[in-house]
Amino acid sequence: MSTLEYNDLFLKCQDTGLYHVFSFDIKDSKSLKNRYEVQEKLIKMILNIYKRIKEKEQQENKRILVFEKDFVHIGEQTKGFGLKQEPFIVGDFVGLTIYRDSISNEEVLNIFKEEKEKLNLDVEFHIADGYYETNDYSEGNTKYFRGYCIDLLMRLHKKEYKEIREKVLKK
Repeated sequence: MSTLEYNDLFLKCQDTGLYHVFSFDIKDSKSLKNRYEVQEKLIKMILNIYKRIKEKEQQENKRILVFEKDFVHIGEQTKGFGLKQEPFIVGDFVGLTIYRDSISNEEVLNIFKEEKEKLNLDVEFHIADGYYETNDYSEGNTKYFRGYCIDLLMRLHKKEYKEIREKVLKK
């Protein structure tokens, strides 16, 4: 089954999902002349964002970032199915996952803007976020699964996803 077939689960869990994914996808990356340099900065940026949120988590002594038993950090070999790397990188698409309401959207986006500026990352991004309900693929037929959510956010800006994009904006 395609991840598109689970859009109803995506829409249903936007008000209840425990896990909140933020994603940043470089616009028109195929046309970049300095693609390798931009990719290096992109990786630094998401690592810096993750580090700053991790520091906030430690300062406030609360869980913000999702990192469960079968998750790995960048550079480590994956153990599970479903893009269980945090933060995650898929080509020119990066992101991270937090627990619902553990930090405001505004704060995450401000950290993103600050880190983008610090690195002089002079590209535009498609920015998307959404919720999901489970990290366990075997529950993916009744609960919205992480892998489906990341896949959807990666493609949400594309014209064939206009209908789901409009439904999300209405919520």
